[in-house]
Amino acid sequence: MGKLKFAIYWGAACGGCDVAVVDTHEKLLDIAAAADILFWPVAMDFKYQDVEELADKSVDVCLFNGAVRNSENEHVAHLLRKKSKVMVAFGACAQLGGIPGLANEKRRQEILDYVYHGSPSTVSQRGIYPQETTSVPEGKLKLPKFYDAVKALDQVVDVDYYVPGCPPEPARIMEVVQAIVTGNLPPKGAVVGALDKALSDSCPRKREEKKVRPFTGLMKFCLTLSAVFWSRVSSALVLQPEVDVATPLGASGPTCPAGDAMGLLRM
Repeated sequence: MGKLKFAIYWGAACGGCDVAVVDTHEKLLDIAAAADILFWPVAMDFKYQDVEELADKSVDVCLFNGAVRNSENEHVAHLLRKKSKVMVAFGACAQLGGIPGLANEKRRQEILDYVYHGSPSTVSQRGIYPQETTSVPEGKLKLPKFYDAVKALDQVVDVDYYVPGCPPEPARIMEVVQAIVTGNLPPKGAVVGALDKALSDSCPRKREEKKVRPFTGLMKFCLTLSAVFWSRVSSALVLQPEVDVATPLGASGPTCPAGDAMGLLRM
């Protein structure tokens, strides 16, 4: 049997899941020995056209990390689903929406207003908003459509497996790769590469002193803040109703060159 064919892509993500793959260190050579990576834009110079020219189902496994925030993320998710036999939601953002999913507490225009006008570090006196299309002497510059809601991967395409973690641990990644290579995968829809216990349970350090200090005012505040944060994460990731995203961004304001709109791309 020939080598497997892998694809790795990042949607609305921080890049940590891609770094986690690299953090397998010398084990990365084992991955390279077992599989050819046909698409990994964060690490190598691949083009979308390269994927479009592949035969359908010619990619054995796609590791898709990051949520779906804009039209580019959605397009590539559909494209890779079409080209891949197995689609894996790789990491918390693809699995659940992750930190980008917190943006679902705000509407699209609220986010744009703050980022391009209301932020303390932003100086904008011309009322500029990003535009999906901007004409310049060299031609037309295009930006992806910024959707009103963040979605997990399985809200956009069919997903076969889920790998949790923010990011997934390198050791768990190797377990997933080993399961793929050997064909020892669980039924579709299963979570793979997860421990039975929390990560802290595997820590080799021992705490000899068992004293529990009383909570101070600061500690109580931090615990309360943490509880509120995770409560908001949970509520923000509830499936959002479909919304109208056809209205051009900042339709009432002047257009701006793509350079002024780069902050939009990774939100």
